[in-house]
Amino acid sequence: MEEALADANFVLATVFQRDLDAVKANLGLPKFGAGQMVRHLHRPSLRGIVIDVDLLCVKPDAWAVEVSCIERAVAAGVPAEECLVEGVTGWRKQPFYAVLPDLSGSAWEGGEDMGVGKADQLPWPNELSAWEVNYRMTKFPPPVYLAEDSLGLDADDHGLSHPELTRLFEQDHDFSEHRGRLYQPTPRLRLWQQQQAKDKQEAQRQKRYQRIGLNDGTFFLS
Repeated sequence: MEEALADANFVLATVFQRDLDAVKANLGLPKFGAGQMVRHLHRPSLRGIVIDVDLLCVKPDAWAVEVSCIERAVAAGVPAEECLVEGVTGWRKQPFYAVLPDLSGSAWEGGEDMGVGKADQLPWPNELSAWEVNYRMTKFPPPVYLAEDSLGLDADDHGLSHPELTRLFEQDHDFSEHRGRLYQPTPRLRLWQQQQAKDKQEAQRQKRYQRIGLNDGTFFLS
């Protein structure tokens, strides 16, 4: 791939990238990383930058049922109520991404305070919003939480508009035709990612202890 890029052979680089993505998928590894520009495959107005990655869906069951039906329905071009709940379990077993959305052309472009109550005015379902990963973004449109099978690379060299962009990513970015834009996270975002990882590990630890009948994970020796 490096040789293809050095020769500006982006067609061949794209072929290599697809092969790499297929290998990652077979291993259960995420296709995208923090700083990658992505686009929703079935919602043309929804594009943005990945800010965090989960290997599996960490949302509650109720959320997964509702959003799985919404997302699988839009992919199939049918009403959400026609999607079978039985497909939720498989849908959850894939990488999920918190994505900072592009607000170009929206009412909040330029940093206007939106407030939580205006979330349903966004051009995508409010159910996709991820307020809990908001990282002090309560005044602005939150990130969205998206499954990998609904995302593709945004290969166009177009910028992104969001009031939190410069706080989370460096202004400079790399661009190639086979990967699109790639931004570097700021130290602020990296610290937040580290805290997110610790919180997730602690939540998983507590779940394990609850399964074996311990309340707080404390062992007592007598």
